[in-house]
Amino acid sequence: MHVSVEHRVLAGQAPRVSVACFFYPSTANKHKPYAPIREHLMESNPPIYRGTHITEYMAYFRAKGLDGNSSLPHFKMQ
Repeated sequence: MHVSVEHRVLAGQAPRVSVACFFYPSTANKHKPYAPIREHLMESNPPIYRGTHITEYMAYFRAKGLDGNSSLPHFKMQ
C-alpha cells in the first residue's frame, strides 16, 4: 500500500490558481527547464520554486524514494 504525500496550501491575499498536470516529458526536451509561468510572476508574487530539468527532478525523486514526503521542498527557493 502506498501513502499519498501530504498536501498543504498556503493561502495569501491574492487569488490562487492551481493546475494539476499529468504528463510524460518528451526526451527531445529533456534539457528544457520546468519553471513558473513568467506572465504570472511579479515583484509582489515572486517564484517559490526554482526551475528544474526533468532529469534533475527524476534523479532526486528516485534517490529519495517513496517515503510519504513531497520532493518539492528540495526545489524551493531560499
